[in-house]
Amino acid sequence: MSLLYIIFRYPRNTESFVIFQLFSSNYLAHFNIMSTKKRKRNANNGAATSVAVSALKGRENTNAIIGNRVVKNTQDQYAATFNYITSYCTIHYPDAVNEVGELILPMKIENLEAFMGDMGCDRDDGTCKASSTFNGYATVIKFYYRKNKVPIDDATKELFKGLQDGFKRKIADKKDKGIMKNFEGKVPVSFVIFASLSKLALFAADCRSTFASFVHLFLILCWNLFARSCSVADLRTHHFSWENDCLVIDMSKHKADQAGDQITLKHLYANPYNPEHCVILALALHIFAISFRPENEDKTLVFQGSPCDIFTKWLPTALQTIADLGYALTDFGTHSFRKGIASFCAGFIGGPSVITIFLRAGWSLGSGAR
Repeated sequence: MSLLYIIFRYPRNTESFVIFQLFSSNYLAHFNIMSTKKRKRNANNGAATSVAVSALKGRENTNAIIGNRVVKNTQDQYAATFNYITSYCTIHYPDAVNEVGELILPMKIENLEAFMGDMGCDRDDGTCKASSTFNGYATVIKFYYRKNKVPIDDATKELFKGLQDGFKRKIADKKDKGIMKNFEGKVPVSFVIFASLSKLALFAADCRSTFASFVHLFLILCWNLFARSCSVADLRTHHFSWENDCLVIDMSKHKADQAGDQITLKHLYANPYNPEHCVILALALHIFAISFRPENEDKTLVFQGSPCDIFTKWLPTALQTIADLGYALTDFGTHSFRKGIASFCAGFIGGPSVITIFLRAGWSLGSGAR
């Protein structure tokens, strides 16, 4: 406005032109100085913002890497259990949660004692929760302590240790008196039941068409690999190879070895005398039975869809056709095959050693064993 005022205020002669020239040069110089300062300030602000964004991204990546110590399925189970703990404390111990309904960490020792005591109490029939279920609550609480970087004090550590040891003895006493079953989880499948299931999966067309064509292969791999059903479900084509006269499966990891440090090759051989037990025949039938897969599916997976769920539905249907099981249908599950093959091999006179069985199953030999 000042520049325009000078142009129209003074007459257009030489003197006014000189005044205009001096003013405009000073004005432009001042404008350039202010623009330079503003650019520097904007550059500094932009650099600071970029550093902040980069630091935030770096911290997120670090947390994601640390989070890989626990697989996603386990994290989901922990989250569900933690939500149950929070809901239970909200109803019974309101001072254990904050105003937005979140569990306060660290928990007060009296609230922790009260909650764990409720979880370990007896039912009306004299039974109580399984030891793995009871200890799972303590595991979840400690996990969220570590996740939220909350230190666990000595009193809490001592409480968890005492509860774990005492509850184990409580369970053992109830089993000794016949109040609770002598086993927890699923019962092992005997070789006789496995043989019947294998024959049923191979030759029973109605069961195969109802549930899927892969149940035969899935069953035999669970048995021969000493593997969990989730590990079998995650098998991919690059895990399979051929060496001399045997099929070699190189499983990248399993539940007890997420980093894959102690993984060993597993060799499977053909069984020409019992075709229903032959893994080579089962694999060939599965390959030729599967249809073309959609473009959006992972073609490297050996089993598509939800194989564990489908096999879990097929198993009780097949077990109903077998007489003299000795247990209820609900006592069997996919983990029964892993238990069954280990018990079967351990019962051989002159058969594989215990160390060989443990290595095949991926069980720990102790902290000092390699």
